[in-house]
Amino acid sequence: MLFICETKLDTFDIISIPEYTFISQPRRKKYIRKSGGLGAFIHNDILNYVSCIETDSDYVLWLKVCKHFTGLQHDIVYGVTYVPLIHSRI
Repeated sequence: MLFICETKLDTFDIISIPEYTFISQPRRKKYIRKSGGLGAFIHNDILNYVSCIETDSDYVLWLKVCKHFTGLQHDIVYGVTYVPLIHSRI
């Protein structure tokens, strides 16, 4: 898995890397220019074991890796966050 901040994508952009699936969380609020945004590239071999955890925040992307893949007793949760600048014009 590869997590990315500042994707500057919207719902119309398509990003691809062979053998990976891209999960995008662009900002939902209207903005002056493309800014922020989060994403993750998940290798297709593990894609069936990874799920998104829903959130209302534009500033965090949570992904859960199933314990059946890792062999651990619990699922693993990964998160990526974006913190906008205080005075940014987004």
